[in-house]
Amino acid sequence: MDYSDRKVIGNKAHPGGDWAYQPVVVEIYQQAKSGKGDDKHVRPVEGQGQFTLEMDVQFDEDLKSKSPIGARFLIWGKLKHRTGKGYYVGSTPYWWDAERIE
Repeated sequence: MDYSDRKVIGNKAHPGGDWAYQPVVVEIYQQAKSGKGDDKHVRPVEGQGQFTLEMDVQFDEDLKSKSPIGARFLIWGKLKHRTGKGYYVGSTPYWWDAERIE
């Protein structure tokens, strides 16, 4: 499903101002990662251009912990860079809600 023209996600309109934010479909997955206290993580779903499976996603920790593995959400996200760590999907979960899909 294509969400690229979506104007509202989780009852919140596009954040405005910074047009780098765009709809991104993300999923909860499980994998042990060094330096992470939990083995439940969030990544972009495959096939979204600049957002790749290897990227971490800034996501609501409470929602992540309560959601099952494989759950998918639509969020407002943008490509961000963390020095020494590479690119990730930046979002602001306390400004707007993720929308559960599928």
